[in-house]
Order: sequence, then C-alpha cells, then structure tokens
Amino acid sequence: MRAKSTAAISILVIGLIPVSARADEHVLAGGGLEALATADKEMFASADEARRCTFVKAAIVTDVVPCDGFLMCTAGTIDSGLLAGTTHFKLLTVAPAPSDDDDADEPSSGGLLYSGELIISAAGGDLRIRDRGVLKGTRFFEIDRIRGGTGDFENASGALVSYGTTTATHFDGTIMGRVCLSPEAESEED
Repeated sequence: MRAKSTAAISILVIGLIPVSARADEHVLAGGGLEALATADKEMFASADEARRCTFVKAAIVTDVVPCDGFLMCTAGTIDSGLLAGTTHFKLLTVAPAPSDDDDADEPSSGGLLYSGELIISAAGGDLRIRDRGVLKGTRFFEIDRIRGGTGDFENASGALVSYGTTTATHFDGTIMGRVCLSPEAESEED
C-alpha cells in the first residue's frame, strides 16, 4: 500500500498526469511528502526557470462557512509565500471511497472522496484550482490542479497537494507544490 501511495503521489506532485490518489498515514507521517517535493523541486529546476515556476509550501487553515447552492463551503487563509492570502472552497461532489476490505457485507471504511473548486486570493490576483481529495477519519489529502486565474495568475498552471487534519468544521494543513506563471506575467512586471 505504501509503495502504491508513494508512486501515485510522486506522479501527482510533479504534475505529469491527473490521477486520483488516496493518502495513507505512512506517507503523511515521516516526511514522505516533503521528500517527494524536494525531489520534484530539484528535478525540474531548469525547466521551472524557463516557465517561471515557483515551489510553494505554506500552512493552510480553513473553516466551514454558510453557502447557497453547494454541498459545503470553506473560507480560510494561507500564511506565507506566493499564495499568502485568503481561500474560498466550494464542494462540488462527494461519494464513499472504496474500502480497503474485500468484505462487501461491511460498510465502507474508505472514507469520502470529494471534488471542488478552490480560489486563492493572493497579492498577485486570484488563483483558480480544481481539487480532488479524500477524507478519512480526521485526515484529509487533496490533489490540486491549477486552472489559471486573474492578474499574475492568468494562464497559470501547475499542481499542488494539500494534506492535514480536520474536525467537523475546521481544516488545518499544508499546501505545497509548483505554481507556474506565464511568460506574459513576467514581461508585464518589467
């Protein structure tokens, strides 16, 4: 299980292909994600310079807030770096995750799979993200695909992961990965 999760997370962290993944506690504990992110950062350093990609890692804290027309919404903050600012998340889909057990007579213990849209409002503009995640017990893990945005984030691309702990109304975690800005955004700043 650990090898499968680690392989899936490495593919997603470097943003090669979209794959649904489920984090297990062994990967989240012991620095597994940090090691993958460091490898990702080193492996793509020269390509990132040409595309103006930046590695980000910051705390993300959100709380459930009232919303109309969506299953659930959260609002929160990212505390530092390129993405420092506020967050707004809209839950679009939710379904039971497959169980690790082959016993079909028992209820699923695989947690919940979900997808949604996350908007990060930072100093450079709004970053639009489509995320897919898993919530199991008090832990969550998300794959965040960047879908552009406004201002400096217009035509942005890249992939992020977000992971951490949750209660019924509060999420406390880390968001990290690569944010790639278009060359046009760089030339506008000159």
